[in-house]
Amino acid sequence: PGLRDHAYLAAVGLLSFLGQLMLTRSLQLLLANVALSIGFTGVAYSYIWGVFVFGDAVSLYGVSGTVLVVMGVTLVTACQPRAGDSSKQDVEGDVVPHGSPRSDSSQRNS
Repeated sequence: PGLRDHAYLAAVGLLSFLGQLMLTRSLQLLLANVALSIGFTGVAYSYIWGVFVFGDAVSLYGVSGTVLVVMGVTLVTACQPRAGDSSKQDVEGDVVPHGSPRSDSSQRNS
């Protein structure tokens, strides 16, 4: 391997490190299911990158898998409570409507 190959390898390592650092930070700032589902879009990006940059063949499995991942990410992010919503999340992460028995922390036995 030449100097150019080593530079590519170093760039891949650095970009992978930065990507993991950003994913870890997003887990601190967002709900875990939202942050990780956004991370799953990497499957779609890698498939698209493979087709357009590396000339990989388009397959039914590849397209359908990419569509399923994008649909799943869309559903997870679209079903999250919005800011100002009257519901809130309990300790387990479930969305609890305001006024329900589980929404009052003083009624918990645990």
